Amino acid sequence: MPNTTDVASPTNMTTASLNDKSCPSISVICSSTPYTGEKLSKAKGNYCQWYKDMLIHLMGNCLFDYIEGKAPDPSSTLEPCAHKNWLTNGRQAWSIIARSIDPSEQAYIKLEGGGATTASAAWTALKVQHENEGPIHQVNLLQKVLATKCTKDKPLLETGHHICDDIK
Repeated sequence: MPNTTDVASPTNMTTASLNDKSCPSISVICSSTPYTGEKLSKAKGNYCQWYKDMLIHLMGNCLFDYIEGKAPDPSSTLEPCAHKNWLTNGRQAWSIIARSIDPSEQAYIKLEGGGATTASAAWTALKVQHENEGPIHQVNLLQKVLATKCTKDKPLLETGHHICDDIK
């Protein structure tokens, strides 16, 4: 196999370019399944479940490294095709995240400095926003549970299940 080190010389750049065009080190990942879980919503307080569902979805689509910021970024000069594929995969991961959140959450991953944030930046921003819901969230859930009333219109068992879900 030809030498394709990161040392920029005309010979190496030509060899790297030829290898990159025929067989880039990173290929475009096509997400085969849409995210079908519940959208992330601060009002619903569903971050923990969304996080688990989204991890499974992104891992299943081989995009996990892009949200963790661990996908290696190939050199744009030595491997332009692989670098373009890397950018495409990162944008796809960002797009999956963006489509899986409530419109009220979009502000946390909005356009920054003239371009879209990375998948890793979007993932981190949502994590910071939701992970530390703390006591205020707990108080809101308690208020909701305590305000729940049994009515003739709704079976008692169904009301009990809603209360149990809120307590969880």
